[in-house]
Amino acid sequence: MLYLLLSCCLGLAFVFGLSAASKAGRRAFQDFAASAGPLEVLPKALRVPAARAVVAAEGVITVALVVGAGAALTKTLEPVAVLGFALAVLLLLAFTGAIVVTLRRGVRKACKCFGASSTPLGRAHVVRNVLLLALAVAGLVATTSPNTTVEPAGVAMAVVAGLITGLLITRFDDLIDLFSPLEVN
Repeated sequence: MLYLLLSCCLGLAFVFGLSAASKAGRRAFQDFAASAGPLEVLPKALRVPAARAVVAAEGVITVALVVGAGAALTKTLEPVAVLGFALAVLLLLAFTGAIVVTLRRGVRKACKCFGASSTPLGRAHVVRNVLLLALAVAGLVATTSPNTTVEPAGVAMAVVAGLITGLLITRFDDLIDLFSPLEVN
């Protein structure tokens, strides 16, 4: 379970870290706050503070999961990883709920979760968040098992698996577009 824990930590840290970094800078943050479809469920006065809270939470989750991965490798307790996974679950539940509400209202704004995407919110975003939730829950479960012997090959495979998972999830919109049927006009 150590390797599952490590993969989940790094995969989610990659996703949340890239998400927070893509909103860095005044212009990028303003674009996110102005166009974040899921924030449409909030009154206008709360959208910018909520956007700030989202970026801060993404940063905290990233740091907690990276520290938790290091703690797992040194065979110390992983309470920081537990915190990171728990916060990720809460944030992802909020995102998913907001996306579902937004879609039911018929709003199809672009999701700027990972920067300057023009892909409108859709069911694929719900699927992506469910996959991220599964990763966070798997990580939480992995924190409950006792640590095993650390094998360098296992660590290497877990690191690669986590980073590839994070990369694939952050490019999810592109993958959906790649495998979607072509529209003929």
